[in-house]
Amino acid sequence: MTNQTGPTTAKGKKRSAQNAWKHGITASLFAIQPFEDPAQWEEYRQGILASLNPVGDLEHALSERIAISLWLRRRIDHYNAVQVRAGMRMARNSLKIWGALEQGTLAAQEYPAISVDDVLVEKAARLIPEREVVIIIMRYEAHLRREIVQTLHELEAMQIRRKGGSTPLARLDITGSPNP
Repeated sequence: MTNQTGPTTAKGKKRSAQNAWKHGITASLFAIQPFEDPAQWEEYRQGILASLNPVGDLEHALSERIAISLWLRRRIDHYNAVQVRAGMRMARNSLKIWGALEQGTLAAQEYPAISVDDVLVEKAARLIPEREVVIIIMRYEAHLRREIVQTLHELEAMQIRRKGGSTPLARLDITGSPNP
């Protein structure tokens, strides 16, 4: 029984090589999206590399991975902010409709009556994106956090060994609810 780890045909390999471009957010190959500034990415990348101070190809590769993961995390934060802004815009529109109904500048038969409490509840509910969006954000945040922490642990251990120190064979990262 063979253990196949990927495509074996030239056509399959060519197709799978494009996965990074399709997925973007979790891709092992990194690409600046059209809405992102390549100069800003390069400045950010250089800052991360300077902070991590890698020596040699492997440390440099791990440092690059960390920079990419942190950049992707910024993308997730941006997406979350956009979702909240969209929800708040919808709440503001509800407020405008309610105000127009109250002032009599909007025909009541076109829109149902909206109470102030209903609008305030709607506005508060829009502070957090829809459930499906929150699930997506949390999944990507968790993935990127694990990747960043694990890669940092690998890099730190490698740097300590390079300087003559010793590192434990395993590191334990416990993340969970503070409640028992």
